Amino acid sequence: MPLLQRFVTATAATAVALLGALGAVRADEHNHVYAAGDELIAWANTVGPYQNTQEVYDFFSLPFCHGHQVSKHKHETLGEALLGMDLVNLGLGLKFNVSVPDAAPICTAKLTEPQVAQFRSAILNGYRYQLFIDDLPVWGWVGQTDAAPDAMFDLGPDTTKPSFGAEPDEEPVDDPVNIPAAPTADKETKSAGDDKDSQSVADARDPASAPRAKLIHAPDPTTARALLYTHMAFSISYNHDRIIHINLTNANPVLLDTNLGATGQQSIDFTYSLHFERTTIPFRNRFDKYLDSSFFEHRVHWLSILNAFTLVVLLVGLVVVILTRALRRDFARYDNQDIYDLDRDFDDYGWKQVHADVFRAPTRLAMFSALLGSGTQLGLLALLSLLYSMADSAYKESADQVTAAIFIYALTSGVGGFVSTGYFTKYGGRQWVHQALLSASFLPATSCTGFTIINFVAISFHSSRAIAFTSILSLAAIFVFLVVPLTLLGSILGRHYLGGGGCSTVGLGNGFGGWSVTSPIVTSSLMSLPGVGPVGFPCRVNPIPRPIPERSWHTHPVILSLAGGILPFASIFIELYFVVTSFFGYKIYYVYGFGLLALVLLAITTACCSIVVVYFLLNAEDHRWHWISFTVSGSTALYIFFYTTYYYYSHTRMHGVLQFTFYFGYTTIACFAAFILLGTIGHFASSKFVHRIYANVKID
Repeated sequence: MPLLQRFVTATAATAVALLGALGAVRADEHNHVYAAGDELIAWANTVGPYQNTQEVYDFFSLPFCHGHQVSKHKHETLGEALLGMDLVNLGLGLKFNVSVPDAAPICTAKLTEPQVAQFRSAILNGYRYQLFIDDLPVWGWVGQTDAAPDAMFDLGPDTTKPSFGAEPDEEPVDDPVNIPAAPTADKETKSAGDDKDSQSVADARDPASAPRAKLIHAPDPTTARALLYTHMAFSISYNHDRIIHINLTNANPVLLDTNLGATGQQSIDFTYSLHFERTTIPFRNRFDKYLDSSFFEHRVHWLSILNAFTLVVLLVGLVVVILTRALRRDFARYDNQDIYDLDRDFDDYGWKQVHADVFRAPTRLAMFSALLGSGTQLGLLALLSLLYSMADSAYKESADQVTAAIFIYALTSGVGGFVSTGYFTKYGGRQWVHQALLSASFLPATSCTGFTIINFVAISFHSSRAIAFTSILSLAAIFVFLVVPLTLLGSILGRHYLGGGGCSTVGLGNGFGGWSVTSPIVTSSLMSLPGVGPVGFPCRVNPIPRPIPERSWHTHPVILSLAGGILPFASIFIELYFVVTSFFGYKIYYVYGFGLLALVLLAITTACCSIVVVYFLLNAEDHRWHWISFTVSGSTALYIFFYTTYYYYSHTRMHGVLQFTFYFGYTTIACFAAFILLGTIGHFASSKFVHRIYANVKID
């Protein structure tokens, strides 16, 4: 008993001590609450050219030196790993609400000739670095050239607007060695902006503060002199015990000597200063400076949504009016036909003539079912990701969104398996386990092919975007322990609830890999019986497919597919500009309500176009509507790819293998996902339409 009392007493004392220690330590980057004198860590992230946000390298890939504190890494989430964020402590020793007015030393770098050449190349190519303090990003320029600003840039009248690569009136530059205009100082920047020394300011709104510039010519790398910024001037605005804004001013440029002489080294001292000032801006609005409301909430953006909404209303009205009138005439014509009136010439044409083949299983049933399952899963992923981003008014970092998207995809794998295997068994598929595995691995395998190519290129260029092997193992573990089991569970449910348990279906579908799933003799005898057909279908399926009559050029599947994607693309192409600019330019997409509305309008437009095309196809007595409905809807992705190609050459200054691979690699993967998603939406809308019209017609 005494031993138990001592144990309880010791446990309670330990708990009290731990709670006291936790209460004493207030500074935390997770709750963003600091007391005076608490440590602020400046995390170095990446460095790369201003003209391409995707080409980034580790901060210390340039020969910067560490501060006096012990260097440590910060790598917390899977999204940060996939985005190439491996934060390293600069070791500056910053303290909350403790100003450092003078130039405090960071470190002294002894640069060799190759290291000087590294800095020169980075400066001539307009490299900038990114830091994080209390989860707030700031940007700084590596250096500047001695070229006169007037000789390099023709500044526009408004120097506060962003510049995403080349503007429409800009002249393309063949020489990739150039420097974008340095950002202007923020309104809150104090006397640092009045220094006579050459300097560049990158504030918290950066790069939204970059001026709109027209590049006249680039500096000659053989003659231009490069000046390295050696001073970081931090200006931090705080509200009570929370940090609101951070500005960074680069100053004290030092000329990089191309002739190091006998010593073979150039000694450079790096310094910093820190200034604190109070502000009344609430903590919940700390990210407002990063969000360019003048760009995303511009009148053009609102007009684009209104234009898409008008297009949807007109298209839906067109489908309802025209198809309703056409179907009424068809039903009246079919109902008035008397099969016992032998003297009457039957109007033997139209969609009723293919009633015995319209519910025939599509070719390559396993692949088609996997596409539908993946498309359903992508639809849920897009919807839930947008709702997740809209759920909280606080700004969500890209790394958090990537992490959330990965787990949303994994947790919705059961829905993909449910739809894929249910559709497969509904049309007569037997090997449902193979189908479940195909559904689970189809989209990850195809996406990983593209990501592998991008990753090999990133590794060859030593980019920080290269995915580490540990991150690959994490993704593999998520696939093995989450995606596969949930897909199998969903497949079991889909097989029983959608496919009738896989026992009573007798359709003529192809099995896994195109094999026949039922005996032709048994199938022919069963399918020829009146009323016998695949489960849930209103018409029986004849054992012998009906011959397809010769069709005109405008009913060719390729023509229908290309024509069907124009209107859906027209409803989103302006919104697409904002999305692409956010991903490949210096913009942060935050208008997720616009994105959700655009997605809904796109889905409605896609469904209407698919229904119209399928009606024309069936009227031409072509019963192969499954794949046509999918490709007609998915062809919008082809127009999206054409647009992104145009954007690459007209709105960016990207060049080289790395930038080309990253841009077209990611856009190709995104367009492939859009093809699957839109194809699934179109097919299910057409399937509902086909079921409805054949359920209301009298079958002889």
